[in-house]
Amino acid sequence: MGKLNLAYILTCVLSFAAGVVNANEQVAYSIDGTVTTRTRPFSVGTPWELRWELSCINKDYSCSAWIGVQDPSGDSVESIGTVEPGPTGHYYFPKGGTFLIEVSNVYNARWKIWAVRL
Repeated sequence: MGKLNLAYILTCVLSFAAGVVNANEQVAYSIDGTVTTRTRPFSVGTPWELRWELSCINKDYSCSAWIGVQDPSGDSVESIGTVEPGPTGHYYFPKGGTFLIEVSNVYNARWKIWAVRL
């Protein structure tokens, strides 16, 4: 297996299971580098929770990012705001539906994001 292209690593790398999220299933996303991106829309039942982990790729520099949840037309459902590295963060949503996650202002960051039906 050849070396990975550094430009590819620093661009958005998304891995996800699209579609309806059943009990205890997760829609998982991984994002590395310096990006602004939106996930594909996913559907989840009521209630659900958005969970994330954020870590700095280069430990010599700080990192942070902004995260928000939108409906499929791009209208804001919830602006979670700027998040910093640390333990797993989470945000509770009492209503299900179809959503997408926007992550922006990412610098030097490695994200793992889950949408979990509770």
